[in-house]
Amino acid sequence: MADGRPRNSSTCNFEGERTMTRQGRAAIAFIGIGLLIYACVYFAAEQLMYRNGHGNPVFKIATTEVQAFDWVILGASHAMPLDFSNSNDLMQRDTGQTIINLASPGTGPLYNRFVLETFLRKHRTRNLLYVADSFAFYSRAWNEDRFGDVKLLRATPFDLYAARLLLQYSRQEGIDWRAVAD
Repeated sequence: MADGRPRNSSTCNFEGERTMTRQGRAAIAFIGIGLLIYACVYFAAEQLMYRNGHGNPVFKIATTEVQAFDWVILGASHAMPLDFSNSNDLMQRDTGQTIINLASPGTGPLYNRFVLETFLRKHRTRNLLYVADSFAFYSRAWNEDRFGDVKLLRATPFDLYAARLLLQYSRQEGIDWRAVAD
């Protein structure tokens, strides 16, 4: 009644609905823009990871075209020299066998099991070489807690199976659920 004329209830209701509709559209637009920004950042992060993640075991699994290997090498940093420079290529040439080195620094049996399970989902191997580091067997820091290290997981490409496996590990093996989100 600001202009001196009484308003009937249908006019007030119509203006309220119009305001709600505008707010609803604005909320949907806000959410849509947020999702678009997230998708762009996610895409950029994946591209960066594919350029720089060559040492990550899950990256190696995701990018290899070979389906069956003669040897899979797992372990912590003591197994990594077998993949430095052209060592792996030389071993393959000299033995005539296919080899993939999935070792990662500072990782214990739990992380290596995760890598092996991820590998075996789409690939096969005849042999497994596990370079054991005794420090890692009983230490939570090199097993369950290691999954929480963003340096370890940041170069891991998105893989729905690996994400589900991490979720399973968080429920059954005691790793922090935030590792799944990472």
